[in-house]
Amino acid sequence: NSITENTYSRNMCIIKKINLLGIGNTLMQKLTTVIIQNTLNSIKSQSQSSIDKMYDEFNSVCRKALTDKIISDNPMTGVVKPISEQSRKVAVPFTLQEEKQLIEYVINNNLIDDPKCTLDSITLKNIILLALFTGMRIGELGALNYITDIEEHFFKVKHTLTKTKDGKKIFIGETTKTGRINRKNHKLDYRVVPFNVIDEKILLNILEEQIQIAKSNPNNKENLLFCKLD
Repeated sequence: NSITENTYSRNMCIIKKINLLGIGNTLMQKLTTVIIQNTLNSIKSQSQSSIDKMYDEFNSVCRKALTDKIISDNPMTGVVKPISEQSRKVAVPFTLQEEKQLIEYVINNNLIDDPKCTLDSITLKNIILLALFTGMRIGELGALNYITDIEEHFFKVKHTLTKTKDGKKIFIGETTKTGRINRKNHKLDYRVVPFNVIDEKILLNILEEQIQIAKSNPNNKENLLFCKLD
């Protein structure tokens, strides 16, 4: 119970990538600094995030092997983490004008073009607006229960949507990323998002509209604020 299923799935994906690089069957006693360094250098064309994750996976397994006395020296000691050859992308936030344009567009336009979409246009509009107004992650919004997670003047962000180990299904996780950190530090495993981060009346109007949609959905067995049509 130290990692989530989503983290487990991501770790297994990294391990599969290591196997594809041809060293998955190498005995730990024969795994050298040079082998690891050459393997990491071979993926410099990938993102820095991918390099970091593979470096961490090597680090983890070598520490474990050292603890279990499978090896006497840690080959990661001399390994230098490569720098990605990809150009770094800077996350650019919306300007105030762009935010206004986005709000105006989602309020005044039908957001669903594909008839196979499993969300209605109003629900999609409200997801976008609440994400913009509160800063909650999309997985946290998707896991909100309109009965237990909404108080008189704030949201209790306790859960998030996550994937099963095989990555094929999505379910409501036990806690959020922030909650897991807080739990380790013996703090409350949820965070509070107050309504007054924006005009409270605007937010309450969004919630009133969305809760009516949520209550009218016969498939909404878990009382989710945002639920698919089928």
